[in-house]
Amino acid sequence: YVQVVKDLGLGPDRLYYALEEDMCHTEADWAKMYPRALGFALETVITKSADGEVVVSPAASNLDRGELERLGREMSNQLFFTLPAEMVPGHPATVYFNANCSELLRGKRNPKLHGGYNGWTMDKFSVAMGPCDIPTFDYAEWWSATFTVPKSATQLNAVFSDDVEEEWDNNNGEDYLMTIANPEIEKPISDEVINAFDEEARKLWEKRAKPEHWDDMIFTLPNPIVAGEPCAIYMNPKRSSVLMNVEPITCFGGFNGWTNGNFEIVLRSAPLQQYDVVRWMTNKINVPKDAYDLHLSFADEHKLMHDNNNTDDYILKVQNPEQKRVARTISEIEEQDHAGGKLEIVRLASRPGSTKKAKWKEERMLRVWTPPGYQKDNAPEGGYPVLVMNDGKNLYEDWLAHQGVSWNIGYCAADLIGNGILPPFIVVGIDSPGPFRSQCYLPFPPGCGAHDHRPDAARWPGGDVESYMERIVGEVLPLIQSHWGGSMQREKLALGGASFGGVCSLYTAMKYPDTFSAILAESPSLWSGEGRFLEDMQKHKGEWAEKIFIGSGTREYSGTRDHEWQEIDDLLLHYNQEAVRILEEKGVHQDEGRLAFQIEEGAGHIESAWGHRLRGSLQFLLSHWNDNNHQSNGEQ
Repeated sequence: YVQVVKDLGLGPDRLYYALEEDMCHTEADWAKMYPRALGFALETVITKSADGEVVVSPAASNLDRGELERLGREMSNQLFFTLPAEMVPGHPATVYFNANCSELLRGKRNPKLHGGYNGWTMDKFSVAMGPCDIPTFDYAEWWSATFTVPKSATQLNAVFSDDVEEEWDNNNGEDYLMTIANPEIEKPISDEVINAFDEEARKLWEKRAKPEHWDDMIFTLPNPIVAGEPCAIYMNPKRSSVLMNVEPITCFGGFNGWTNGNFEIVLRSAPLQQYDVVRWMTNKINVPKDAYDLHLSFADEHKLMHDNNNTDDYILKVQNPEQKRVARTISEIEEQDHAGGKLEIVRLASRPGSTKKAKWKEERMLRVWTPPGYQKDNAPEGGYPVLVMNDGKNLYEDWLAHQGVSWNIGYCAADLIGNGILPPFIVVGIDSPGPFRSQCYLPFPPGCGAHDHRPDAARWPGGDVESYMERIVGEVLPLIQSHWGGSMQREKLALGGASFGGVCSLYTAMKYPDTFSAILAESPSLWSGEGRFLEDMQKHKGEWAEKIFIGSGTREYSGTRDHEWQEIDDLLLHYNQEAVRILEEKGVHQDEGRLAFQIEEGAGHIESAWGHRLRGSLQFLLSHWNDNNHQSNGEQ
């Protein structure tokens, strides 16, 4: 049959066939072929002009009735599809909706499509869907609506309803997301640029081709990726438990949390030195001008096996000097008396354009304590000093704290202020995102630590601390300034945390010395990555925060467990001692008042220990706030 069709003139652009060993005449085996078949059937939906611009193929908007009927049958188990499959800004598009696949709208006549672009921030619309040229089957009832996609659109968010808007299908509150092509991504990359990337990668890998780097699964050039420029993605499937023996690799990517320019490319062998445990594969892609991150996942050629970092995606930072972050807004506030001042439980509104998946990892709750006598309109010149703390839920109230005892930070701050040791200041506790806590606080996944002493952390995510800190600096601090009169001056900003939050604090001391002058790192979990963060500290050649406090107990492991493990207790203390040694080596000296290190005999890894050391740590770190406060009020 294939030969007969070939003889009729169907070339490879119109004919796809496959002969697969061990496949049978069953629905299960046909399902395995379905993704490839459908991908080939729809690949004419979007084409490129000679100059690389994305255009709508006539096939996308002019399918004849027979072609639409075949497509409708193929998609009969889907709720909707679009033509073109990836809509194009400035061009018409059609959404086809299968009412039979909606439990809420099955059997309803003339359903409506309700849409909005770019996270519902622009051009919201509602349109009645009408009958289309796809016949109704027992298992599919198709309706359609056609519209023109705005030129500035990057995604279409959509829900469906019945004709009187009483029954709604909104994907269980998560809405439906339809992709829109980004012409910037589609532009061709010259062979000269591609070869330059591979040559740079070859030289880089020659320097790094040592066993300690064989665990690397992904790197990019440039690193970090730059908005508006092409980039090269290199992936080593040998480090993937799912894809280690697969070739080629399908790479799925999406910028800005999959909201701006999604793509699918094939990674093939890179011209780098390969080993039994290292097999680099690569492809190149353009980065949109407004990108700030890149999410990646990988699959085999047939898209049956997937590695998406345990559903967390592989997230890469995109450097974007022109990116302008917007201050977070408040959804609601609950206020209560606390330690002579006020404790406000602040629920944040969703970030504009954020995806439902991303919202699980982003800041949703602040716990803001203001001191006795606080008045926003009576703030000192430059604003109230602000202490930002990770793990906000553990700070104030025992009943909320992770281990049943809080830091009691409000009472400690009130005592220091009341006794004139520190000026009035604001404490901002930022709740962690629960299961994604390690993702936000660590620059890499924690792993199990030395001697596998933390097997529970084997699959915990990590690597998103930079994005977390960018949100704190660019979105949370401006909110604290506008709503509570908090300062944005470096001298009046401090950040602290414990455990993973303590690692985040040390990262901040290294990467954000121009934003925060003082850093509190209690019991930092430097065991994560088996001490890898210490290597990062050693390699750092830039400035550090002006003042750093590190606290540690001698029973960091055994103090909160029903068994003793002295070797691990000693190792965890040693990690903290090494951090202090590195800081001293980098010029952050204890004898100059820039560094303090407190070892508490018998103390464990618990909030009660951190709270016990809190008065001394804050007095050391924040004493200069008194000097700044006197100067701002004209005292010399």
